[in-house]
Amino acid sequence: PAAVLALRMLLFGQEEDQKRELLFQKDYARRVSLNQATAPALVAGWNQAMGEIMNQAASDIANVRAKSIAQ
Repeated sequence: PAAVLALRMLLFGQEEDQKRELLFQKDYARRVSLNQATAPALVAGWNQAMGEIMNQAASDIANVRAKSIAQ
């Protein structure tokens, strides 16, 4: 058994009086093996997967931000 979580993250920016601009887009997916096929184990697996995805997304967004500041 496994907990599988996938999500698409979009980050938009908007200056005054301008259209929204897509600054970042990425699909994330994680698969976490479960020791048991129970609801609590599944929720724990999803929580672990979400933590991993959010850590990766934070790093990715920081890199995008650093590149935009450097320009």
